[in-house]
Amino acid sequence: MKREVIISLETKVQEYLDASTKMHGGGETFMLDQILPVSEDTAIVICNKFPSNKKVMVLFFGINDGSSWIWLVPTDSHILGMQYPAVRQIKQEVEQHNFENNE
Repeated sequence: MKREVIISLETKVQEYLDASTKMHGGGETFMLDQILPVSEDTAIVICNKFPSNKKVMVLFFGINDGSSWIWLVPTDSHILGMQYPAVRQIKQEVEQHNFENNE
């Protein structure tokens, strides 16, 4: 990831942590464990929840070259659905179609 994308991501992660802690009404505090970049505009963020000592995995997706971010706490169904072999094939077909239609 480019440095400016990392800075933007870190800012959004902190906003997520603050909002999640506030949303849980003081019952849980969310703290960053680690950021795992998986592409130029996608990262897995692992958070610790206190006092339960549980963890949560959050997927962050960069938009507009990482200038803004959306996040998702994936369910097992989300993860399994994206592993479906046809997803890669469909994505490749869409990319091929778009490539052929680029000017």
